[in-house]
Amino acid sequence: MACRAIRYPLSAVFLLLVFQSPVFSAEVDCLSCHEALSKGKVVHAALKEGCPTCHGGIDARVVPHGKTNKIPKGLSSGQPGLCFDCHDKGEFGKKKVHAPVAEGSCTTCHNPHASEYAALLTKEPIRVCLECHSEVRKKPHAVTGFGSGGHPVGLLRRGQKDFADDPARKGRKFYCGSCHNPHSSDFGRLFRYPGNATFDLCTKCHKM
Repeated sequence: MACRAIRYPLSAVFLLLVFQSPVFSAEVDCLSCHEALSKGKVVHAALKEGCPTCHGGIDARVVPHGKTNKIPKGLSSGQPGLCFDCHDKGEFGKKKVHAPVAEGSCTTCHNPHASEYAALLTKEPIRVCLECHSEVRKKPHAVTGFGSGGHPVGLLRRGQKDFADDPARKGRKFYCGSCHNPHSSDFGRLFRYPGNATFDLCTKCHKM
């Protein structure tokens, strides 16, 4: 007996295609299992757009999750290209580029989901800098002759309960990034403001 072709209604075919498509992953509530990733004082705006915004290569319909590409964590593309989809690439490609940026590893300093610290940093800002620049604490920084400790770098001093405010940037705390741009700069030593010598920056905070 000859087999007869089975004819499905068009609506059933549509549903079948939707549920078999990786696009369906966008409808999965990822935070029902990964809620901890969204906990912190600062939450990455991308989370509000949905996890597939960055993890386009994850098939969340199955556990453990399947991947539709070979990029780690099923990211839509690698770093830093993925980050540049939202963040202005020009801010990271000036004449002087900070080494982690040049290496294309934004997550060396930033948590891509949520953080207890400003700018989604993995630690307090000054602690992030000292991870690589520990030598700053071993000798007076920036200026000599005005005190044995040199210029403050943003560490809490004995009895101090909160970090000092940045005099030149309202609403921000003072740390290395007050003088140095942590991403890139057109000036020497990654200075945030025009200048190539330390004293070129003094007037940004101090009245001379």
